[in-house]
Amino acid sequence: MDLSGTLLVLDQVTDPHNVGAALRSAAAFGAKGLVMTQRHSPPLGGVLAKSASGALDLVPIVQVRNLAEALAELGERGITRLGLAEEADQTLEDAPLTFPLALVLGAGTPHGATQGATGATTTGRAAHGETQGATVATRGRTQRRRSGMG
Repeated sequence: MDLSGTLLVLDQVTDPHNVGAALRSAAAFGAKGLVMTQRHSPPLGGVLAKSASGALDLVPIVQVRNLAEALAELGERGITRLGLAEEADQTLEDAPLTFPLALVLGAGTPHGATQGATGATTTGRAAHGETQGATVATRGRTQRRRSGMG
């Protein structure tokens, strides 16, 4: 897997539709790969493959046994790890991003999406009383950063 750009890391995202949509977003925005756990992740076929609409062939996927160890290893390789969590104090737009970058998002537990990340940012809507699923958070934030909006 090419570690020179942006990686998407999914922490316990179990819905195959959400993983498929995250893969579509990763492919559309040029992510170098997707990292997810072997357990607490849907199988890479069936509903996920259909939801991914071909992105399974475009985005390399690495399944790891222990996400915290994988994130630590990414850090050792010089990759900035940034968790997307609604309870974070800083927005993604305000976060100082350095590349290579691993964007970590998860099931919404207090420390799920930020486990092993060096920092955390909010998806921006929590401050307004709104919440988002993993799919919307991935698509919306990646699109804004790519287009220079936000």
